[in-house]
Amino acid sequence: MCLYIITRRFFFGESTLAFVKEIRTFGFKSFGNKTVRIPFINGFVCLIGPNGSGKSNIVDAINFTLGIRSSKAMRAEKVSDLLYSGLRGDPPAETCKVEMIFDNSDLAIPYPDKEVNVSRELRRNGQSVYRLNNKRLSKTEIMEKLKIAGIDGISSRNVIQQGRVAQIVSMSGEERRKLIEDVAGTSQFDEKKIEAEKGLDEALRRLEELGLLVLEVEKQYRVLKKESERLKSYLEMSDQLKNLKGRLYSLKLQNHNQNLESLKEKILIDEDELKQFEESKDSQVSQKIDELSKNIEKQERELEEHQLLLETKNKEFHNQEIDFVKLKEEIKHIENQKKNLISENSKFSNQISEYQLKIDSSDSKISNLTDELENYYTLKSEITETIDKLKEEVINLAELFDQKENELQNFKKELRIADDRITRIEYQLNMSESIRENIEKSLNQKEENIKNITDQIDEHSKTLAEVAEKSKELEEKILYNTNLRNTVINELEIQEATVNELDTNLRFVDDELLSISVKSKTLTNFLKSSSGETPSYKYIMKLKQEGFKGIEDKIQNIYPVSKNNITHLTDAIVVNKVETAVEIIKKLKKEAIGIATFIPRDALTDDSEINGSWEFVDLILKKSSVAGNVDKSLSSWKKQRDSIILSDEGDIFQPNGVIIGGYHSETAKAELEELEILEKQKKEEKINIENEKVNLQSNKKELITKKSEVENNIGQLEKLKLTINNQVSRVEEAKKQNTELLVQYEQEKLPLLLQIEDKNSHVEDQLKEKKLLSDERISLDIKIKELSEEFEKINLVETKKELSERERELQGIENQIFRVDSQLESVNSISEESKRQEDLIKNRILENTNSIEGIDAKFEESQKETERIKIILDQADDETEIVKSESSLIRKELKESKKEWDQLHQDLEEVQGSILSVKEKIHKLNIDEERILGLINAIENEAKELEIEILPVSEEGNAKDSVSGLEKQIQRFESQIKELLPVNMKASDEFEIINKRYTEIKEQQEILIDERTAITDFIAQIEIEKAAAFIKVFNTINKNFKKFFAELSEGKAEILLENPDNILEGGVIINAQPRGKKVKNLESMSGGEKSLCALSFIFSMQQVDYQPFYVLDEVDAALDPGNVDKLGKLIFRLSQEASYEKGGRGAQFIVISHREQLMAKAQLIWGVTSVQGVSSIFPFNLDEYRKKDAFNNFNSEKIESDVTMEVKNQ
Repeated sequence: MCLYIITRRFFFGESTLAFVKEIRTFGFKSFGNKTVRIPFINGFVCLIGPNGSGKSNIVDAINFTLGIRSSKAMRAEKVSDLLYSGLRGDPPAETCKVEMIFDNSDLAIPYPDKEVNVSRELRRNGQSVYRLNNKRLSKTEIMEKLKIAGIDGISSRNVIQQGRVAQIVSMSGEERRKLIEDVAGTSQFDEKKIEAEKGLDEALRRLEELGLLVLEVEKQYRVLKKESERLKSYLEMSDQLKNLKGRLYSLKLQNHNQNLESLKEKILIDEDELKQFEESKDSQVSQKIDELSKNIEKQERELEEHQLLLETKNKEFHNQEIDFVKLKEEIKHIENQKKNLISENSKFSNQISEYQLKIDSSDSKISNLTDELENYYTLKSEITETIDKLKEEVINLAELFDQKENELQNFKKELRIADDRITRIEYQLNMSESIRENIEKSLNQKEENIKNITDQIDEHSKTLAEVAEKSKELEEKILYNTNLRNTVINELEIQEATVNELDTNLRFVDDELLSISVKSKTLTNFLKSSSGETPSYKYIMKLKQEGFKGIEDKIQNIYPVSKNNITHLTDAIVVNKVETAVEIIKKLKKEAIGIATFIPRDALTDDSEINGSWEFVDLILKKSSVAGNVDKSLSSWKKQRDSIILSDEGDIFQPNGVIIGGYHSETAKAELEELEILEKQKKEEKINIENEKVNLQSNKKELITKKSEVENNIGQLEKLKLTINNQVSRVEEAKKQNTELLVQYEQEKLPLLLQIEDKNSHVEDQLKEKKLLSDERISLDIKIKELSEEFEKINLVETKKELSERERELQGIENQIFRVDSQLESVNSISEESKRQEDLIKNRILENTNSIEGIDAKFEESQKETERIKIILDQADDETEIVKSESSLIRKELKESKKEWDQLHQDLEEVQGSILSVKEKIHKLNIDEERILGLINAIENEAKELEIEILPVSEEGNAKDSVSGLEKQIQRFESQIKELLPVNMKASDEFEIINKRYTEIKEQQEILIDERTAITDFIAQIEIEKAAAFIKVFNTINKNFKKFFAELSEGKAEILLENPDNILEGGVIINAQPRGKKVKNLESMSGGEKSLCALSFIFSMQQVDYQPFYVLDEVDAALDPGNVDKLGKLIFRLSQEASYEKGGRGAQFIVISHREQLMAKAQLIWGVTSVQGVSSIFPFNLDEYRKKDAFNNFNSEKIESDVTMEVKNQ
């Protein structure tokens, strides 16, 4: 996308611009808790309103959305002040949001949508959220996209706030220069220079590090050489020491093996002695000990048995005592139980007397109730006979009544059916009449619709004919414009191809010019370096001045040799003879100045008097042969190895194999002249290409304008054609629908006529049926009247009434019978319950008597058991005493047996002590054996670790060596080795590595020196390019500044460099002279003149750094009406101009002002006012206001007052 835009903007000269289409705010500063929408147009928009109404808050909203971080830049102490603070019950906003909607029709912003919505939301905690078309992105991502379209809120070139105009005038020259550098984009050169300087610093640092590294490597070389020699001595002594230790280990192992054999013999002797001790052990003592041990075990078992028996007796005695206590408690419980039963029997006797009294009373009541019940049964029998007779009479009367009732109901039912049929027929007659009227109305409506549809179809046909003719005319116009557009597009494509070809040629020419420039610079540097005088030449010329004889001069200063084949001798010095040359060479060596090439005359010929220069040159050439170019000279030299071969470019092939050659200054001069001619030709060619390109671009702009006009015409015609086609479609659809309706109405008309005829026939039948039903109804009314008279003669009601009275009387008697039966049943129940309770108590008394008898028997048994347990307890006590006496006797015998066992055991320990002594002696010998084996193992391990081979020792070697002698030799060698320590075992390898590394470092050093030279040249080139870019923009701004200042003030003005000799240093001075005045400096100018000067400077920069929109906040505050009018005209012209530098439409201007002269030039005016502290926006029409007010006493304050009143009224 970016590549596409850059290609359009820079290669095809198109301007891709996005303008502000609308701004929406919510909760931002004074705009309150509501969404405020401010639409804009692509042109000159003016915002007006009284002070404090919130106009500048719109500028703050733009800055807020474009990513300004500083709250002070938006006239707020802190970020939270940007949120609506709330007034008079309206709560403060928790978040604020500003949206800027850009028209992106030409895709200036690299985003695929035709409309781009950039929004920023701020919360009270300071957190900001940025979105692009409702998609959350980072601020950097959004600002980069806007920057591509020329919208940069950070640079502040889009928005000129209050006071910014005054700052332009009062700022220093350096600050003013910084503005121009920003416009010129020289920061890219500064960045390149900084990067190059970083690279240079890095190269110098690495060079310094390499130098230090070389010193360090040399130092390591000397150290490692000494260490390698030391290592050699160390290794030799180590080998000798290893040999001595091997001999020592062999001798020690031999001695240890001999000692080991001696120890093994001693161990065998001691083991025999131990065996004898064990065999001579006193078997009699052991036998006695065994017998005594068995006796002791037997006595201990008997003692344990007595103990168990004693414990058993004790347990039995204890159990008997427990049983005895339980029996005593049981006897006591039985006595208590007997007392309770006697007491309970006494209570039961009293209760039996009470129940006997209740039974007697109940029997008396039962007799009285029985007599009463017999009387009631007699009365009930009499009333029942009377009721039966009345019921029989009622049944007979009811049957007669039912018969007459059924007849009456049948008549009434027939009457109701007749009435329902009459009603239904009347309803059907009414409905039929209504339906017939509706059908007639529908039929009339259908006929009217058929007539209207027929008229519409005729009208549609007429319209379609007219539209078809218009459509044909449009098709012809569209075809003409399409052919015209294709022609323009073909011409544009041809011109674009031509421009592309010119750009390609221009790039080729630039590349060739750059190549020529680089080569010329290289040749110039070469000629400068080759033309210098060497120190040896200066020294020889000094000798000549001091009177040294025989010195003439360089051959090139004496003879014109540039056209001959001795260019290799141009620096050679001519002397009179060989001795003179040798004498000078000695002096050069003594002074250590340098070398020189000499041509002694006497070496060429015996005749030292040679006057002619060409004659002298010929003599030189006779001593050598010329073979053409280098390749031919090489071929000749290979054939004539004893001759000097010269190339026509001055290269030398000597007989001794030395070859001298290269690039010579004369060749360089010739090539430099050719390059200058070629550069002049290429520059002329470049100017021709650029002129041709400018002409093509001018023609291209005209073609683009023409193409745009044609496409607009085609678009309008297509829209008109689409409208006509839509109209035709609608008319044809309507005609089709009307035709279908016409057919439908004709089809619906016939059934309606048939329905009317059918309804008329049906109504006549219903009227006849209604007459028959009316006659039938009259006959039924007569029959019903006769039946009603017969009903009055039947006396069924009085009979039923008498029956009801008798039934009520019978019910009363039955109630009395039920009452007496209930009372009788209750008394019987009480009597029976009393008898039952009496029987229960008697049974309980009998049970208690039996229980008392059982308790007495149980008491006697318990007394007998108590006596028996007492006898058992006395017997157990006697048996326990006997067992205790026997146990005491056994313990005494056991004690004497243990004493005897101890004595025998002591004798046995003495024998075992002797055995233990022999065993300890054997153990010590075993330890000595293990120690010797450990020494042997240690010697073998040590030899293995030191990699020393242990050889068998011969008798001759054994006699020659001794342990002490070998240890002294080893000690001496170890002392010598210790003096050599520490030793670097890798000294030789490290020395080889260091030597190789030194060579590599020197090569790196040479590469870095070349790199440093290249970077230095690159920095110088950057300075040149930066100066060129700055001065180009500076001159353009100065040109525009002169034009705008003359247009606004009719004066003269220019910008100058403080340091013209050094373009890249110093500030920028503004020199301005208003018409008719002469001022020394800006400070002596009036406020209005300063504003005009600053505005001219701002517009001049905007002409170079073209922005899609500009916001100007009260920049006209210090201007008089006449200058405000000029400013308004200028802003309007800039907003409408087709191009600045790169073509395209004009810029969008959003201007805040109080001045009527500026408002009059605006294309759209928005009024801003504050109602109860909340800002409101509304459209304002200055022309209508002028007409209404007649513009008699017009001023800005009056407009603002009227604006406020209008908003309040709305």
